Parts: sequence; structure tokens; C-alpha cells
Amino acid sequence: MSESNEIKKSIDDLKRKFSKKNIDLFDMIGSFGILIYTKKIFKSNKELSESLNLIFNIHLPEYIVKSRPLTLARISKIIFELNEDGTDFSNILNKTILIIKEKEKVLEEEKKEKNTPEAKKGKKNENEKLESWLKGL
Repeated sequence: MSESNEIKKSIDDLKRKFSKKNIDLFDMIGSFGILIYTKKIFKSNKELSESLNLIFNIHLPEYIVKSRPLTLARISKIIFELNEDGTDFSNILNKTILIIKEKEKVLEEEKKEKNTPEAKKGKKNENEKLESWLKGL
């Protein structure tokens, strides 16, 4: 399976998990765990942190942002505290789905840009130089 198909499948699975009407605490923490640890969706920790800030309206300290396990631990704690307060998860789930859909669009645009012939610019490596030289003969 190609990388783009794997990313598409991961995003579809996450959208389906976050779209459940009656999501329980363990499913929510597990789904955020998948979201946080999947580096194909959020390539940088900073990008992940910005998205989590939008979802939970929090600011994570820099030492937490640098580590995905610490990020998951903090988000799990926040989700657990929200559950104790009796807060409905629907607002968080809706924000999460919107961010995942936005990220999906960005990844599709990046994929299209990579596949365009104009995307291949820069210096030629030795094989390309040799190939062009041989074509000239």
C-alpha cells in the first residue's frame, strides 16, 4: 500500500472514530493517541501543538511540545478532567474533525504539487547528468 493510501486510510479511520455520537473516555483518549503519534498527519510537533491548542483552547509548554508522549499524557489528563466535570465532548470532537479535514486537504494539495513536473527543480544528480549526456549522443 502506498504512503498516500496509508495516510488517507488513517485520516478516514480517525474521522470515523471522532464522528461517533456516544464516544466514551477510553475511545477518545485512544483516538487522540493515534492522532498524536501518527507522524504522517502532523509531521512536526509544533504543527501538532498548534492544532491541539485550537481544539482544547490551551497552550502547551515548550518542553511538552518537544515530546509526543508528554503531549499525549497532557491531553489525556485534560480529557480525563473534562470527563469528571461532565463536559460534553461534542464541541471538542467537532473541532477535531474540522482540523482533520483541513489537514487532509493540505496533504492532498502537497501530493498534487509533488506530482507536477514543475515540482522537480534544483540541481541534477550525477545519474540525471549522465542520462542527459547519453541522450545527446
